[in-house]
Amino acid sequence: MIILRLKNAMNLDMTAAQTLKELATILKKEGRTLLICGATPHVQKVLEESGASQTIGTEKILIAQKTLHDSTRQAMKRACQQIASSSDKEDEQAGKLTFTLAQQQQNQTEATVEEPIEEEKTGHHSNYDFEG
Repeated sequence: MIILRLKNAMNLDMTAAQTLKELATILKKEGRTLLICGATPHVQKVLEESGASQTIGTEKILIAQKTLHDSTRQAMKRACQQIASSSDKEDEQAGKLTFTLAQQQQNQTEATVEEPIEEEKTGHHSNYDFEG
């Protein structure tokens, strides 16, 4: 999760918007999220015109509020909720994976019956038997 505060981005242009669009695409492929907060009307317009707002998700672009840092607090709240939600899913998946791996290891152990080595059978090893 990346929260990017753009409150002071007064001169955001199409190149910057395209970069944000690419960043959002990369993060999505990695299963991560980009949240933008403090977006001014100008920033919002550039993001919409470039197509970045569609890639990022309009619900993930929080417009600057009259109260200082209000959109940042909203972004932090959303991030915490998403992390808690994904953490629960990851914990469940990790638990299933751990159980599966333990079960596989147990099955392999049960299936592997080792023959005793020669020393255990006879009390000596043939390579050490020298006549001479």
